[in-house]
Amino acid sequence: MWCPKCKEELMDGTRIWPFCGADIAAVLAARTTKSQTQKPTVNTKNGARCALAGFILSIISIPLCFTFILQIAALILSYIGFKHTAPGNRMHELAKTGKKIALAVLAFFILDVIVIVGSYYFWKGAFAVWG
Repeated sequence: MWCPKCKEELMDGTRIWPFCGADIAAVLAARTTKSQTQKPTVNTKNGARCALAGFILSIISIPLCFTFILQIAALILSYIGFKHTAPGNRMHELAKTGKKIALAVLAFFILDVIVIVGSYYFWKGAFAVWG
């Protein structure tokens, strides 16, 4: 165990840190109180809106897979919605699904660009040999 004040390691069996004099029982009580008072993640109105908007944008970006901006916007909104909604909630699941869809469409966009650019240079080189 390490002292939060002086950052020194505690020897087993001691009740007071020898370096700074902090009471071990008080430090442990403060740690348990702090962990008990932390609120669980709750839904915020903006988090739910971002989750829904990110999901809808990710669905819209599927047929419009060449619009790079839509995938980025869907990914950002879904990420914000994911962070600001409670796990197990419907909006949390929508945000998680929106992130996955946006990433898949973004990967498809990148693959399309690679194929298009590669085929351009392939045919450019093929015509140079034939012509």
